Amino acid sequence: MLINYSMRRFRKRVYWWLFRRFIRVAEFFIQGHIVISSNITGNLRQFRVRKPIEYLSAQCDTIKYKKVEQKGFTVLYYLPAAGDKQFNEWLYGYDIFKKVKINYPGYAYIIVNGSSDMSKIYPYIDFYIRCNRHDGPSRMILECDVQGIPYYHSQKDPNYFEIIRLMNDTASNTASNKI
Repeated sequence: MLINYSMRRFRKRVYWWLFRRFIRVAEFFIQGHIVISSNITGNLRQFRVRKPIEYLSAQCDTIKYKKVEQKGFTVLYYLPAAGDKQFNEWLYGYDIFKKVKINYPGYAYIIVNGSSDMSKIYPYIDFYIRCNRHDGPSRMILECDVQGIPYYHSQKDPNYFEIIRLMNDTASNTASNKI
């Protein structure tokens, strides 16, 4: 990890400059761009791509699984296993999730990495956290809508206090429904 912040900024500028050049060269070989997020569309426009950009909505299963009655409150979190671990932890807000987990140890937490059979997990979930720093709409968010699972989702700056407020509201509603 770089301690010299001016050097970090310099390397970031060099990275973006190289990435822009890569996009310009790659445009000769592609017919267009297909994106699933407005953030990515904005980034492509910022790079001044000349090819058409098409927005594609994510698809999900519409099968609703029967909720399993259980004691306690279960929270789901997604952290992919593939790729650079440190970058994925930053991108998917793992630091914020760890803070939630430490401050609320009474809840059960399930961490999935994309290789799990979600049909066996969704029936046990009471809340889903997706605290991204830069990511588009997730298929799991759409599946949570289908399953009726409340969730927190961010695409830029995850808010710890908003996560806690939503989790506590959902936990109190879940507890009152079980009585």
